[in-house]
Amino acid sequence: RNGNGRWYPRAILAQQVEALQEDVKAGRVLTEAYHPEDGGGSSTLRTTGMITKLTMSNDLVVGEELIFDTAAGRDLAALVRGGAAIGNSSRGYGVTRPVTKAGVGEVYEVQPGFKLVTFDHVIRPSVPSAEVTSFTEKEEVPMADTLTWAALEQMDQKARLTALEKLDPDMLKSLRTSVAESLKAEFEKTFMGKADAKIESF
Repeated sequence: RNGNGRWYPRAILAQQVEALQEDVKAGRVLTEAYHPEDGGGSSTLRTTGMITKLTMSNDLVVGEELIFDTAAGRDLAALVRGGAAIGNSSRGYGVTRPVTKAGVGEVYEVQPGFKLVTFDHVIRPSVPSAEVTSFTEKEEVPMADTLTWAALEQMDQKARLTALEKLDPDMLKSLRTSVAESLKAEFEKTFMGKADAKIESF
């Protein structure tokens, strides 16, 4: 039972999480800073991020989200970075039926046919445990249209290799093979040649 008096049967949640997997993989499950007032789909103008993983863990829905560099996304990241307690709230539509649950009392049970759309960010979620539990910031790697030799020169060796690997992993693999072969040839020419010369001098 959540703070709004609704009861979500696990079977319905699990079915909806499974139904969203295709949209999650396609990058269509977008989040907002609060539920849209019109109750409809996500607006690109209000989007904070995109859900990249959604699973069931016992009776809980657990997910991961990529926060976008939008105005709303930057505001959300700043709040989390500053220590604000940000929660998550499901956005969906369907019908409920009043029922009495033992040990709980009267609740509005969500009925089959419920459609889960996404999750949005709120300050006071109706489910106390529905909160952001971790926040990780990763160094962005320039994409192909912005990666230049000048940019590469400003990076340390590790960042440079990471950028090249994201840009063209096959090219980096080829470069590594080429360098290894070149070093091997140089080694054999330099040291093996001297060894042969010493043997001949005897």
